[in-house]
Amino acid sequence: MLTRVYVNNFKCMVNFELKLSALNLLLGANGSGKSTLFEALRKVRTFALSGLKAPQVFSAEELTKWQISDVQSFELELEQDSEVYRYELAIMFTLNSETTVAHERLWCNGSPLLRYEHGEVQLYRDDFTPDVSYPIAAAQSLLTLIPLRRDNQKLDRFKQLIDKLLIVQIFPPSMKRAPSEGENFWLNSDSSNFVSWYRYLSQNQGLIQQLSIELKEVIEGFSHFAFRALGPDRHTLVVHMVADQKRTTEYSFHELSDGQCVLIVLYTLLLAARFENYTLCIDEPENFLALAEIQPWLTALYDQCQEENTQALLISHHPRIINDLANDIGVWFERRYDGPVRVRPVAVEEGGISIAQLIERGWLYDD
Repeated sequence: MLTRVYVNNFKCMVNFELKLSALNLLLGANGSGKSTLFEALRKVRTFALSGLKAPQVFSAEELTKWQISDVQSFELELEQDSEVYRYELAIMFTLNSETTVAHERLWCNGSPLLRYEHGEVQLYRDDFTPDVSYPIAAAQSLLTLIPLRRDNQKLDRFKQLIDKLLIVQIFPPSMKRAPSEGENFWLNSDSSNFVSWYRYLSQNQGLIQQLSIELKEVIEGFSHFAFRALGPDRHTLVVHMVADQKRTTEYSFHELSDGQCVLIVLYTLLLAARFENYTLCIDEPENFLALAEIQPWLTALYDQCQEENTQALLISHHPRIINDLANDIGVWFERRYDGPVRVRPVAVEEGGISIAQLIERGWLYDD
């Protein structure tokens, strides 16, 4: 579970800190920093796991405009069982347009596993005793360069945790443009490679069977999925819909409505969190859906977060979602003029005007 995020000198985030629980609803006006948080998480995750060099992930254009510092800092804290991991990353932008790693550190329960700073890396074993150290001018994450051994399993466990951060805004037009060119372990931020990601998930038969059961409840006529080969390792996802009691009709994924595509992705995400332990970060899950379509999914997500150790971060402007969830799990993002984003919990006395109406009228935290 992701328990804490710290970001400094990244766009509108200056000394930004947010502590998280199992289910979190991020609220605020457009431009208040909600999607910026997701972008920061996505960049840190990509850098820590992909092997890309710092200039391929981070840009000096994303430094906070009114700050003079040339260092961008990120911290993530994640918990699993009795272990608390803290990952610290600082990126430096120099006058000659070089982008380098200023420091990269990883801790477990307050003890070091990895320390890179001042051009030297120090590694530690799982019992926190010092391992090798050597000079290096790191251009990419040290996490991608350290081989797995029997005495550094904690490093690998952290990488598995951060790998499970799934950050997405579902956009059906992107999903319909191309067939699967193979299996993908990661879902793109716009869900454009959903079919390839579904091919990867289809190895988990329990997940796929449960997904079919869930979709039969929410998409009228849904029967099952199948893949149709288009060439070597090229497939399209086919949806079988019940036409009558004797036959089904095949629809390629790109032939479905936008709302049907969103429902399929949302329930796949829900079950991926249950079966594969993903942390869900979803920007406006209600897009393309009617209230009657999103409400059952929200109820299922809420129950799963309460009962099955699932974690989710949602961004939403939908008044029904706000009224149902904000008073328990809402976090308000706000900026004054062109200043940094600040956050505080949403808390409204019962019996008064609804939270959605307070937001609509600009009365929530109108101080």
